[in-house]
Amino acid sequence: MGGGKGGNRRGHGRKSGPKSSESSTTFADSPVIQAFLGYKTLLDEKHDKHEALVKISRDTTIDSKRIIFHLHRCIGGDKEQLLAETELMIDKCIRVNLAKMAVELKSVDQYKYSRAITAGIQEFIEAYTFYTYVKGQSLPTIEEVQSKLQFIAPSLQPEASLNEKRSAQAPTEAPCPDLSSHVMNGSSESAGFVRLSQMDFVLGIADLTGELMRMSINSIGWGDVDLPVELCSVLQLLEQAFLTHCSTARGEMARKIQTLKQSVFKVENACYTVKIRGSEVPKHMLAHSVQTNEKHLAGDGSQTSADWS
Repeated sequence: MGGGKGGNRRGHGRKSGPKSSESSTTFADSPVIQAFLGYKTLLDEKHDKHEALVKISRDTTIDSKRIIFHLHRCIGGDKEQLLAETELMIDKCIRVNLAKMAVELKSVDQYKYSRAITAGIQEFIEAYTFYTYVKGQSLPTIEEVQSKLQFIAPSLQPEASLNEKRSAQAPTEAPCPDLSSHVMNGSSESAGFVRLSQMDFVLGIADLTGELMRMSINSIGWGDVDLPVELCSVLQLLEQAFLTHCSTARGEMARKIQTLKQSVFKVENACYTVKIRGSEVPKHMLAHSVQTNEKHLAGDGSQTSADWS
Protein backbone atom coordinates (compact mmCIF):
# COMPACT_ATOMS: atom_id res chain seq x y z
CA MET A 1 0.00 0.00 0.00
CA GLY A 2 3.04 2.22 0.28
CA GLY A 3 3.05 2.85 -3.47
CA GLY A 4 -0.26 4.77 -3.47
CA LYS A 5 -0.97 8.41 -2.90
CA GLY A 6 0.71 9.75 0.14
CA GLY A 7 3.52 7.27 -0.19
CA ASN A 8 7.22 8.07 -0.18
CA ARG A 9 8.02 11.20 -2.21
CA ARG A 10 11.39 11.92 -3.65
CA GLY A 11 13.27 14.73 -1.97
CA HIS A 12 10.78 14.99 0.89
CA GLY A 13 12.39 16.77 3.80
CA ARG A 14 15.62 17.51 1.92
CA LYS A 15 17.42 20.66 3.13
CA SER A 16 18.17 23.22 0.39
CA GLY A 17 19.00 26.41 2.32
CA PRO A 18 22.79 26.53 1.87
CA LYS A 19 22.57 25.67 -1.81
CA SER A 20 20.02 28.43 -2.58
CA SER A 21 22.14 31.13 -0.91
CA GLU A 22 25.20 29.86 -2.71
CA SER A 23 23.38 29.95 -6.06
CA SER A 24 22.10 33.50 -5.47
CA THR A 25 25.63 34.65 -4.68
CA THR A 26 26.90 33.00 -7.83
CA PHE A 27 24.03 34.56 -9.82
CA ALA A 28 24.92 38.09 -8.63
CA ASP A 29 28.59 37.59 -9.43
CA SER A 30 27.90 36.32 -12.93
CA PRO A 31 29.78 38.30 -15.63
CA VAL A 32 26.65 38.30 -17.78
CA ILE A 33 24.57 39.87 -15.01
CA GLN A 34 27.28 42.45 -14.32
CA ALA A 35 27.41 43.31 -18.01
CA PHE A 36 23.65 43.85 -18.19
CA LEU A 37 23.74 45.98 -15.03
CA GLY A 38 26.30 48.14 -16.79
CA TYR A 39 24.04 48.40 -19.84
CA LYS A 40 21.17 49.39 -17.54
CA THR A 41 23.23 52.24 -16.10
CA LEU A 42 24.21 53.49 -19.56
CA LEU A 43 20.61 53.39 -20.80
CA ASP A 44 19.35 55.22 -17.71
CA GLU A 45 21.94 57.96 -18.23
CA LYS A 46 21.04 58.24 -21.92
CA HIS A 47 17.31 58.48 -21.18
CA ASP A 48 17.87 61.07 -18.43
CA LYS A 49 19.99 63.20 -20.77
CA HIS A 50 17.38 62.85 -23.52
CA GLU A 51 14.59 64.04 -21.20
CA ALA A 52 16.72 66.96 -19.98
CA LEU A 53 17.41 68.01 -23.58
CA VAL A 54 13.73 67.76 -24.50
CA LYS A 55 12.87 70.10 -21.62
CA ILE A 56 15.57 72.59 -22.66
CA SER A 57 14.34 72.38 -26.26
CA ARG A 58 10.79 73.22 -25.12
CA ASP A 59 12.06 76.22 -23.15
CA THR A 60 14.00 77.35 -26.23
CA THR A 61 10.86 77.04 -28.35
CA ILE A 62 8.83 79.12 -25.88
CA ASP A 63 11.44 81.90 -25.70
CA SER A 64 11.87 81.90 -29.48
CA LYS A 65 8.12 82.33 -30.02
CA ARG A 66 8.17 85.27 -27.62
CA ILE A 67 10.96 86.82 -29.69
CA ILE A 68 8.93 86.37 -32.87
CA PHE A 69 5.79 87.91 -31.35
CA HIS A 70 7.88 90.83 -30.08
CA LEU A 71 9.30 91.45 -33.56
CA HIS A 72 5.81 91.61 -35.09
CA ARG A 73 5.17 94.66 -32.89
CA CYS A 74 7.73 96.58 -35.00
CA ILE A 75 4.89 97.30 -37.42
CA GLY A 76 3.25 100.42 -36.05
CA GLY A 77 5.63 100.61 -33.06
CA ASP A 78 9.00 102.05 -32.09
CA LYS A 79 11.20 99.84 -34.24
CA GLU A 80 14.55 100.83 -32.72
CA GLN A 81 13.41 100.25 -29.16
CA LEU A 82 11.73 96.95 -30.02
CA LEU A 83 14.84 95.71 -31.82
CA ALA A 84 16.99 96.60 -28.81
CA GLU A 85 14.62 94.69 -26.53
CA THR A 86 14.61 91.76 -28.94
CA GLU A 87 18.40 91.63 -28.93
CA LEU A 88 18.36 91.28 -25.14
CA MET A 89 15.78 88.50 -25.41
CA ILE A 90 17.94 86.64 -27.93
CA ASP A 91 21.00 87.04 -25.71
CA LYS A 92 19.05 85.65 -22.75
CA CYS A 93 17.82 82.69 -24.79
CA ILE A 94 21.40 81.88 -25.81
CA ARG A 95 22.88 82.28 -22.32
CA VAL A 96 20.16 80.44 -20.42
CA ASN A 97 18.72 77.79 -22.74
CA LEU A 98 21.30 77.08 -25.43
CA ALA A 99 24.18 77.26 -22.95
CA LYS A 100 22.47 74.61 -20.81
CA MET A 101 21.99 72.56 -23.95
CA ALA A 102 25.70 72.84 -24.69
CA VAL A 103 26.48 71.61 -21.17
CA GLU A 104 24.29 68.53 -21.64
CA LEU A 105 25.82 67.81 -25.04
CA LYS A 106 29.42 68.22 -23.94
CA SER A 107 31.64 65.16 -24.56
CA VAL A 108 28.84 63.14 -26.17
CA ASP A 109 27.85 62.32 -29.73
CA GLN A 110 25.36 65.10 -30.43
CA TYR A 111 23.82 63.24 -33.36
CA LYS A 112 22.39 60.72 -30.87
CA TYR A 113 20.22 63.45 -29.38
CA SER A 114 19.35 65.37 -32.54
CA ARG A 115 15.67 64.38 -32.33
CA ALA A 116 15.49 65.76 -28.79
CA ILE A 117 16.74 69.25 -29.70
CA THR A 118 15.70 69.72 -33.34
CA ALA A 119 12.38 71.46 -32.55
CA GLY A 120 13.99 74.05 -30.28
CA ILE A 121 16.90 74.65 -32.66
CA GLN A 122 14.60 75.19 -35.64
CA GLU A 123 12.46 77.63 -33.66
CA PHE A 124 15.56 79.55 -32.57
CA ILE A 125 16.78 79.72 -36.18
CA GLU A 126 13.38 81.07 -37.21
CA ALA A 127 13.46 83.73 -34.49
CA TYR A 128 17.08 84.76 -35.07
CA THR A 129 16.77 84.99 -38.86
CA PHE A 130 13.52 86.94 -38.49
CA TYR A 131 15.37 89.37 -36.21
CA THR A 132 18.26 89.84 -38.65
CA TYR A 133 15.86 90.43 -41.53
CA VAL A 134 13.76 92.99 -39.67
CA LYS A 135 16.91 94.75 -38.52
CA GLY A 136 18.93 94.78 -41.74
CA GLN A 137 16.91 93.07 -44.50
CA SER A 138 19.43 90.24 -44.67
CA LEU A 139 19.71 86.63 -43.54
CA PRO A 140 22.69 85.17 -41.63
CA THR A 141 24.77 82.27 -42.91
CA ILE A 142 24.93 78.96 -41.09
CA GLU A 143 28.47 79.82 -39.96
CA GLU A 144 27.28 83.06 -38.36
CA VAL A 145 24.55 81.26 -36.44
CA GLN A 146 26.92 78.46 -35.41
CA SER A 147 29.31 81.04 -33.95
CA LYS A 148 26.51 82.11 -31.59
CA LEU A 149 26.30 78.56 -30.22
CA GLN A 150 29.92 78.22 -29.05
CA PHE A 151 30.77 79.04 -25.43
CA ILE A 152 33.73 79.33 -23.10
CA ALA A 153 33.93 78.58 -19.39
CA PRO A 154 33.81 81.50 -16.95
CA SER A 155 37.18 80.49 -15.51
CA LEU A 156 38.80 81.19 -18.87
CA GLN A 157 37.48 84.75 -18.92
CA PRO A 158 39.25 87.73 -17.33
CA GLU A 159 37.70 88.37 -13.93
CA ALA A 160 36.99 92.03 -14.72
CA SER A 161 35.08 91.21 -17.88
CA LEU A 162 33.05 88.60 -16.02
CA ASN A 163 32.08 91.09 -13.32
CA GLU A 164 31.03 93.55 -15.99
CA LYS A 165 28.91 90.87 -17.64
CA ARG A 166 27.22 89.95 -14.36
CA SER A 167 26.49 93.58 -13.44
CA ALA A 168 24.98 94.18 -16.88
CA GLN A 169 22.54 91.31 -16.48
CA ALA A 170 18.99 92.07 -15.39
CA PRO A 171 18.11 90.78 -11.89
CA THR A 172 15.49 88.40 -13.27
CA GLU A 173 17.89 86.75 -15.71
CA ALA A 174 19.27 83.55 -14.23
CA PRO A 175 22.86 82.98 -15.41
CA CYS A 176 23.85 79.60 -16.76
CA PRO A 177 25.65 77.63 -14.03
CA ASP A 178 28.48 76.22 -16.13
CA LEU A 179 29.01 78.54 -19.08
CA SER A 180 29.35 82.28 -19.39
CA SER A 181 27.36 84.55 -21.66
CA HIS A 182 30.44 85.09 -23.80
CA VAL A 183 30.22 83.74 -27.31
CA MET A 184 33.47 82.54 -28.77
CA ASN A 185 34.41 82.19 -32.42
CA GLY A 186 36.78 79.36 -33.26
CA SER A 187 38.91 79.17 -30.10
CA SER A 188 40.59 75.97 -28.89
CA GLU A 189 39.40 76.72 -25.34
CA SER A 190 35.80 75.97 -26.18
CA ALA A 191 33.93 74.65 -23.14
CA GLY A 192 30.85 73.56 -25.07
CA PHE A 193 28.85 74.09 -28.22
CA VAL A 194 25.61 73.08 -29.90
CA ARG A 195 26.16 71.56 -33.32
CA LEU A 196 23.90 73.20 -35.91
CA SER A 197 23.02 70.76 -38.67
CA GLN A 198 22.34 71.94 -42.19
CA MET A 199 18.89 70.34 -42.11
CA ASP A 200 17.83 72.21 -38.97
CA PHE A 201 19.12 75.47 -40.46
CA VAL A 202 17.20 74.99 -43.73
CA LEU A 203 14.01 73.95 -41.91
CA GLY A 204 14.30 77.04 -39.71
CA ILE A 205 14.55 79.23 -42.82
CA ALA A 206 11.46 77.49 -44.19
CA ASP A 207 9.57 78.43 -41.02
CA LEU A 208 10.73 82.03 -41.45
CA THR A 209 8.63 82.38 -44.59
CA GLY A 210 5.46 82.02 -42.52
CA GLU A 211 6.48 84.96 -40.32
CA LEU A 212 7.28 87.08 -43.36
CA MET A 213 3.83 86.31 -44.72
CA ARG A 214 2.19 87.38 -41.45
CA MET A 215 4.23 90.57 -41.37
CA SER A 216 3.16 91.32 -44.93
CA ILE A 217 -0.55 90.91 -44.17
CA ASN A 218 -0.31 92.83 -40.88
CA SER A 219 1.50 95.73 -42.56
CA ILE A 220 -1.46 96.22 -44.89
CA GLY A 221 -3.65 96.72 -41.84
CA TRP A 222 -1.38 99.61 -40.84
CA GLY A 223 -1.65 101.17 -44.28
CA ASP A 224 1.84 100.17 -45.48
CA VAL A 225 1.43 99.04 -49.09
CA ASP A 226 5.14 98.98 -49.95
CA LEU A 227 6.35 96.37 -47.44
CA PRO A 228 4.12 93.57 -48.82
CA VAL A 229 5.62 94.04 -52.28
CA GLU A 230 9.13 93.89 -50.84
CA LEU A 231 8.36 90.78 -48.81
CA CYS A 232 6.67 89.16 -51.79
CA SER A 233 9.93 89.42 -53.74
CA VAL A 234 11.86 87.88 -50.85
CA LEU A 235 9.39 85.02 -50.50
CA GLN A 236 9.49 84.32 -54.23
CA LEU A 237 13.30 84.10 -54.09
CA LEU A 238 13.13 81.71 -51.14
CA GLU A 239 10.52 79.61 -52.91
CA GLN A 240 12.72 79.41 -55.99
CA ALA A 241 15.71 78.35 -53.89
CA PHE A 242 13.77 75.65 -52.06
CA LEU A 243 12.22 74.25 -55.22
CA THR A 244 15.63 74.22 -56.93
CA HIS A 245 17.51 72.37 -54.18
CA CYS A 246 14.74 70.48 -52.35
CA SER A 247 12.28 69.59 -55.10
CA THR A 248 12.50 65.85 -54.30
CA ALA A 249 12.36 66.26 -50.54
CA ARG A 250 10.21 64.00 -48.42
CA GLY A 251 8.81 64.07 -44.90
CA GLU A 252 9.11 67.26 -42.89
CA MET A 253 10.89 69.18 -45.65
CA ALA A 254 8.12 68.39 -48.15
CA ARG A 255 5.45 69.60 -45.69
CA LYS A 256 7.28 72.85 -45.08
CA ILE A 257 7.77 73.47 -48.78
CA GLN A 258 4.02 73.05 -49.25
CA THR A 259 3.42 75.58 -46.46
CA LEU A 260 5.93 77.91 -48.13
CA LYS A 261 3.98 77.75 -51.38
CA GLN A 262 0.79 78.67 -49.53
CA SER A 263 2.52 81.63 -47.87
CA VAL A 264 3.81 82.91 -51.20
CA PHE A 265 0.32 82.55 -52.72
CA LYS A 266 -1.27 84.55 -49.88
CA VAL A 267 1.26 87.38 -50.18
CA GLU A 268 0.94 87.48 -53.97
CA ASN A 269 -2.84 87.63 -53.62
CA ALA A 270 -2.52 90.44 -51.06
CA CYS A 271 -0.21 92.42 -53.35
CA TYR A 272 -2.61 91.89 -56.24
CA THR A 273 -5.51 93.19 -54.16
CA VAL A 274 -3.50 96.22 -53.03
CA LYS A 275 -2.37 97.09 -56.56
CA ILE A 276 -5.72 96.54 -58.25
CA ARG A 277 -8.08 97.89 -55.59
CA GLY A 278 -5.69 100.19 -53.74
CA SER A 279 -7.05 103.26 -55.49
CA GLU A 280 -10.66 102.23 -54.83
CA VAL A 281 -10.48 101.23 -51.17
CA PRO A 282 -9.24 103.49 -48.33
CA LYS A 283 -6.00 102.32 -46.72
CA HIS A 284 -7.62 101.48 -43.41
CA MET A 285 -9.97 99.07 -45.23
CA LEU A 286 -7.36 97.32 -47.37
CA ALA A 287 -6.73 94.65 -44.75
CA HIS A 288 -10.42 93.72 -44.69
CA SER A 289 -10.48 93.57 -48.48
CA VAL A 290 -7.41 91.31 -48.52
CA GLN A 291 -8.88 88.97 -45.92
CA THR A 292 -12.21 88.77 -47.73
CA ASN A 293 -10.53 87.97 -51.02
CA GLU A 294 -8.32 85.39 -49.33
CA LYS A 295 -11.27 83.57 -47.76
CA HIS A 296 -13.07 83.64 -51.11
CA LEU A 297 -10.07 82.03 -52.83
CA ALA A 298 -9.60 79.46 -50.06
CA GLY A 299 -13.26 78.42 -50.14
CA ASP A 300 -12.58 75.26 -48.14
CA GLY A 301 -12.53 76.61 -44.60
CA SER A 302 -8.74 76.41 -44.39
CA GLN A 303 -6.79 78.70 -42.11
CA THR A 304 -6.11 82.15 -43.49
CA SER A 305 -3.84 84.95 -42.43
CA ALA A 306 -6.78 86.64 -40.75
CA ASP A 307 -6.76 83.84 -38.19
CA TRP A 308 -3.14 84.68 -37.32
CA SER A 309 -3.42 88.44 -37.01
